[in-house]
Amino acid sequence: LCGQIIIEATEYFSVSRRTVILEAQSEQRKVLTDQSGKYCFDVEPSNYKVYPLLTQEEKNSDLHLQPETREIKIEDQSVSDANFYQSKVKVSGKIICLKGKCEDGIKIKLINTKNDDVQTAEIDKEKYSFEFKNIFSGQYKLAIIKPEWCWESEDLEVKVQNVDVNNMNFRQTGYSFLYSTQHDIEVECTNLDTKEQKKLSLDKTREKTCLPQEGKYSIVPNSCYKYNETSFSYDTKNIIPIEFIPMEFKTNGKIELDDTVIQMLKKENITS
Repeated sequence: LCGQIIIEATEYFSVSRRTVILEAQSEQRKVLTDQSGKYCFDVEPSNYKVYPLLTQEEKNSDLHLQPETREIKIEDQSVSDANFYQSKVKVSGKIICLKGKCEDGIKIKLINTKNDDVQTAEIDKEKYSFEFKNIFSGQYKLAIIKPEWCWESEDLEVKVQNVDVNNMNFRQTGYSFLYSTQHDIEVECTNLDTKEQKKLSLDKTREKTCLPQEGKYSIVPNSCYKYNETSFSYDTKNIIPIEFIPMEFKTNGKIELDDTVIQMLKKENITS
């Protein structure tokens, strides 16, 4: 009974001198692979279970083999292809857009967090789905690139083992509103097409928030500062960041007088 352990990522994992276990009823034997990962057992006709051992370091580094174990029945012929392969699986998902139909220009990237290798997926323009094939086990990050839009999450952590990873979906939540401001302010955003209004709080430490609909907007600051414009224009289809520049500081006050002063002013015919 022979086979081979086949590992493609040899820069991280070795194929030589690996321990392979053979089990049959109460018997257990082990051999070491040669330099190319090949191994053999001398066996009698019977039912066997064969599996390679992985070190704890390899398990921690997310090495997985397919299959993990082989059940083999030896009858009147030898078996020479009891092979184990480094796990390679599929990572897939969908893009869910607000209008149902997604626009061109969206990119999906799969980033290996161990070595920063990056792959870019082809997007199915009818189903708005994506797929990465032959992905080694390990820790990855999925990222969607469409800065004009807002997403429930712009990147997703993916732990790839020895089974396919499905339903890694990206859901659009709005449209990007880019800005810069020296102070935290509140603005009122009016969609000029639908007339719908929304108040947004702009954080001075950030440069982006989200609008619920696409289109042209009137942006009016509501602040104790007087800005370079009383109303700003913004278009989600032609994004130009708005710079809120304070020109003056607005103050409001109130003078309160007690009854004695008020009566005295009335006697002197002084009105406010």
